[in-house]
Amino acid sequence: MSRRVSALLATLIEGGLRPLSPRQRARVRARLIERLRAAGMTRIETRRGALLLDAAAGAGAASAIARFFQDEPETLAWIEDLPPGAVLWDVGANIGLYACYAALDPRVRVVAFEPDPVNFAVLHRHILLNRLEARFIPLACALAAEDAIAPLHARDREAGAAGRALGAPRDHGAAFQPAATFAVAAFRGASLVAALALPPPTHLKLDVDGTEADILAGLGPLLAGLESALIEIEGENAAAPGRIEGLLEAAGLVSFPLPPSPASGRNRLYRRRG
Repeated sequence: MSRRVSALLATLIEGGLRPLSPRQRARVRARLIERLRAAGMTRIETRRGALLLDAAAGAGAASAIARFFQDEPETLAWIEDLPPGAVLWDVGANIGLYACYAALDPRVRVVAFEPDPVNFAVLHRHILLNRLEARFIPLACALAAEDAIAPLHARDREAGAAGRALGAPRDHGAAFQPAATFAVAAFRGASLVAALALPPPTHLKLDVDGTEADILAGLGPLLAGLESALIEIEGENAAAPGRIEGLLEAAGLVSFPLPPSPASGRNRLYRRRG
């Protein structure tokens, strides 16, 4: 429905611009885009203060922003429970909704990983809009089991949408036809900490549509420093979570029950044993 309405409105606008000169059409289009972007700025009042978010960045972004409180209330509750001094690694940060929410607490530092350039641009915009630069390290790279240049496949090119796959075009084990494929830098988390003196995570949010176990393997000794991990597990990983949970259990992290929510069955919480 939204695609049909937007296509109709675009046709009407272009029809109205037709009598103008090419220069005038370009100027009117630019001003119209400015007005629409301004109208798309959404202010969300949260328990931690206001978040200013760009709902005009794309349909996927608009949908995620509109459902900020409904989609994953357990993720918001987990973020609200982060202790002072926490270092949150948000792997697969997308446009940064949860990362920015965490960074509203000045006692929390956030390292956000998002290799998709479309999503990363919106993530960075959200950091700037909310003046969170001092609490953020945004990195336009992927995490993996090995350091490499790897293909990133995108199911579509819409900002805020899911469906990004590193290596093979498979989303939770199901193959898809990518709308775009491009090369990105992928690193072991342990490599980045050693090479860049990146602050190691005390808490981990992991949502990467299928390569969770590889990322955990690449964190290596950093897993021993985690106090908690919130991981989205679906598809093949949900059917056979042994590798993921084996890595976590070896590091002293055990499954912790979450309250029911729309994301039930996807997000799983792990906390340090004892």
